[in-house]
Amino acid sequence: MIRTAHEIACRALVHGALGFRASLEMTRHPKCDQACLSLLPWLQEVGLASSITDFQREILNCHHGKLSLEAQTEAFWRGESAALLAWSIQLFDSLDPVATVDPNSLVDCLRILKPEAGELIEGASLRPSHELQSFCIFCIAVRNRFQLAQLGARNRLLFDAICKTRLEELGLHRDNEAWERILEETTQFAAVTPNSKGLYVVRALAAEWLLGGED
Repeated sequence: MIRTAHEIACRALVHGALGFRASLEMTRHPKCDQACLSLLPWLQEVGLASSITDFQREILNCHHGKLSLEAQTEAFWRGESAALLAWSIQLFDSLDPVATVDPNSLVDCLRILKPEAGELIEGASLRPSHELQSFCIFCIAVRNRFQLAQLGARNRLLFDAICKTRLEELGLHRDNEAWERILEETTQFAAVTPNSKGLYVVRALAAEWLLGGED
C-alpha cells in the first residue's frame, strides 16, 4: 500500500534537510555553521521532531566541518532519497535517470529553513498510482540488476526470482510479458550506467518504503 502524501512529505523534509547538511559540509562561507545548526530547530518547528532518528539528530547537531565520513555519506544519500520522495508528491516534474539531485533545487522545492514548509506537508498530494508504481518498479529492478552483475550471469534465474518476489510482496504484480520487458529494460540500463549503482540502491530503498515496506 502506497504511503500517504502526508507521511511522504514529512520524510522528504527530514531527508532533504540531511541532504542540505551534506552540501553545506562542502561549502565555505561565514554563515555555514549557522545554517547547519538551524536545520534541527527548523524541523522541530514544523512538527517533525519525532520523525528524526538518533543518528540523524547527531548529524544535524554537528558543527560545520565536523561531520565524520560516515555521517557525510548518510546525509548525502538521504538527500537523494528526498528527491524521489519529493517527486512522488509532485514537487519535482522528473528525476534525472543517472545524475544526483542539485542541492539548491532540493532546498527550493522542499522550502528548507522556511516556515511555509508546514503548508507543504498539509498540501502534499500524490502522483497517480500508476506513475509511482512504474518508477518504483524500475528503481527496484535496476538495483537487482546491479546485484546480479556483481555475481555473474549464472545467477540470473535466482535474481530474477528474488526481484519478482520482492515486487509481489509490495503488491506490484505484473504478467509474464510485462515482467520480461522490465527485466530487459533494466538489464540494459544497468549495463550502460555502471556509475549509477549507488543512486539506485538509495532509490530502491526509498521506493520500497514509499510502497509500504519497512525501513
